[in-house]
Amino acid sequence: MYIVLPTLLGVEALVSAEIQRLGFSRTNIEVRDGQVFLKVADDWAAVSRSVAELNVNIACGERVEVEILRAEVTTFDQLFETVTNYPWENIIVPGSAFTVAGGYSRKSKLFGIPACQSIIKKAVISRVLRANNLPKETILKEDPQIQDLRLQFSFMEDEFSLRFDTTGDGLHKRGYRIKANMAPLKETLAASLLALTHFKPFGDELLWDPFCGSGTILIEAARQAAGMAPGMRRNFSGERLRFFAKADFDRARADAESKVDLTPPDTPFFYGTDIDPQAIRIARANAERAGVADFIKFAAADAQTQSISDLQEKFELPYVTAVTNPPYGERLLDAAAAHRLSEAIGRVFFTGTGLRPHTKLYLITADENTEQAIGFFADKQRKLYNGMIPCRYYQFFRKTSRPYAPPTSRAGRKYSDQFNKINKNNRGNK
Repeated sequence: MYIVLPTLLGVEALVSAEIQRLGFSRTNIEVRDGQVFLKVADDWAAVSRSVAELNVNIACGERVEVEILRAEVTTFDQLFETVTNYPWENIIVPGSAFTVAGGYSRKSKLFGIPACQSIIKKAVISRVLRANNLPKETILKEDPQIQDLRLQFSFMEDEFSLRFDTTGDGLHKRGYRIKANMAPLKETLAASLLALTHFKPFGDELLWDPFCGSGTILIEAARQAAGMAPGMRRNFSGERLRFFAKADFDRARADAESKVDLTPPDTPFFYGTDIDPQAIRIARANAERAGVADFIKFAAADAQTQSISDLQEKFELPYVTAVTNPPYGERLLDAAAAHRLSEAIGRVFFTGTGLRPHTKLYLITADENTEQAIGFFADKQRKLYNGMIPCRYYQFFRKTSRPYAPPTSRAGRKYSDQFNKINKNNRGNK
């Protein structure tokens, strides 16, 4: 049996690492595009404990599902037979509700989603009726108050997969954000951005979000610093399933609560600014609800006028790391304004030779010309999605940065470097 954690594209390895930190073996983990699979024993008690622990503790994944069927299926008859052969009577309580909520098909012979949904539903009903010695024409009563099982399916190159959800509202619903600005960042994406920075709290480093909006990045960072598990203060649909133990979820939450330390630092090392005073009010309210208001300092300020040296002096911390989601063309600003903003970011963080001393910059944006606007190439890039918008996560962290050059110049420089290397080797062989 497999537990499946759907993820945002580009963060699969981060979720795999989270699972391993919880004590699961790397050999039982398989990573695919947008999904992480964890192999577990075919034992509902063990699955229940694992599902509870994952729901409470995973920061970067989107939800936790349990795969109950996987088979090659190319015809509707095969689909019906495959689903009918599963012992549904073991997990569907008489009178409870179940829904084939949705699915997708890629590169497969079966691609009609509504037709597949209908066949799966009929097959499940057929098995339940037969197992309970009920006539075929019996109409099953479905009461979600007894149990509500939500099924998802997929076809990938004719491989059929059927799962049920154990999360309910997505894992990004931490339970603290009641207010948001115009374009809030999902908590799971914010946690992923932070994981890629390797920021360590309680040191000599300030974490600054120059465009903090509703405060998601900083609140996620502060909760991590306080030892707060992402899902420790919310409920999950899995704990209402009759074949799982609610006690497992209660135990996972209680274990997470025991690790929390909300003692605030003497000097806050999380700092959020935004030019919009209303956004700052929202961020403060969200931080208060999250229990980490004492960890973060918020201020209404224009990021373009900030000085790295002033921040270092103000917080008495020598290092400044910025992680941010600046406004960009497809969300809050038109493309030209977003480009000018990137140029301003470059002036704040860079000198003529590279990053200012003791500074790192991480920013996610849909603007493909960010490096050109800043004037330097990023040390690393990662393709990510912010909602449905394809973005790049630009990571600047090395002391010396390569000045930006147009693509044609880059190609020419690469050829020139190779030519010079060949000449050098030839001179050495003379």
